[in-house]
Amino acid sequence: MGLSISRNDRWRRAFSAIVSLGLLWAMPGVAQAAPKTDVVFLVNGDRITGEVKRLEHGQLQFKTDAAGTLSIEWARIARVQSTQYLQVELADGTRHFGPAPEAAADGRLVLAPGRDRPGADLPMAGIVRIDPIERGDLWSRLDGYVTAGYDYTKSNDLQTFSFTGGLSSRTRQREWSLDGSSQVTAQRGNPDSSRWQLTGNGRRFLASRWFYEGFAGLEGNDELGLDLRYTHGLKLLSPDGLKNRNLLVGLSYMHYIGQ
Repeated sequence: MGLSISRNDRWRRAFSAIVSLGLLWAMPGVAQAAPKTDVVFLVNGDRITGEVKRLEHGQLQFKTDAAGTLSIEWARIARVQSTQYLQVELADGTRHFGPAPEAAADGRLVLAPGRDRPGADLPMAGIVRIDPIERGDLWSRLDGYVTAGYDYTKSNDLQTFSFTGGLSSRTRQREWSLDGSSQVTAQRGNPDSSRWQLTGNGRRFLASRWFYEGFAGLEGNDELGLDLRYTHGLKLLSPDGLKNRNLLVGLSYMHYIGQ
């Protein structure tokens, strides 16, 4: 039993250190969030101002100040205007880059030309994915989030502390994310218990629509007697239009350390 407790403490300290380091990196990324100056023009004539977050599976994630992040059907959108640097992927796998600062005719998305790219006039019906790409140094490309919570149940004197946080970044060739969560439960007369999880994901985009995806995860759970579960793997995938991505080949490994 002594060995298990020592091992638990070691992994908890390691996880806390990783989360703390992530918070230090997250703060500049959060502070430099894109301004909400993008505009979506709906087919019914309405217009919404906010920030384009992502288009996939026929849904545009659009963040607003008043209503949070909206999920809008792509077929309901007539035009999009955005000053962000966008990666736009068509159904045939080709990718185009650049901002769309001017609203084009209905059903068209026009990307402005630049020194490193030609312009493009694209049919919106043929677009299957859009990702904003932050440009500049590492700090300006980071995006992050942090949440924390506390809950107390008076009837049984149960206290629960929770924390989640994450970092992500995207360039034309690569995308990665790191997410962590932790929950500690304390109750008078019972030993404290905790569970935590840390996951990482990285993608390397290849020609056309192919990409490699690597993933890794660490997990611990006192209630399950799980000191550590470690998972990692590599996948080669190809997207299929608006449908789910197809797994061509993949390898994964999982290892348990329990009490």
